[in-house]
Amino acid sequence: MQDDLNTSDMEEPDVIEDAEEVAPGLAGLITERFRAAETGRYNHEQRWLLAYKNFRGTFNDSSTEYRNSERSKVFLKITKTKVLAAYGQIVDILFSNKKFPLVV
Repeated sequence: MQDDLNTSDMEEPDVIEDAEEVAPGLAGLITERFRAAETGRYNHEQRWLLAYKNFRGTFNDSSTEYRNSERSKVFLKITKTKVLAAYGQIVDILFSNKKFPLVV
């Protein structure tokens, strides 16, 4: 009996390689969906960051590449100008008669 206790203490514990092995049910499903959502969102986030940088008028990696012949490093905020112009037109259309055009 004493020998059984000593041999069980000498065994190494099993190494768990993946979190899904611990709980293959609900926890595995949640982990899988989280990973899919995280990787699926990456392309959208890159597009959003590019649009945000264009709106704010900040340089990104592709717009900072200049040749030696170029002296000016002016970056025009064309996107912000267009967005604000469209916003102004929409506001003029919606609130032209001092009434909101939709009836609830």
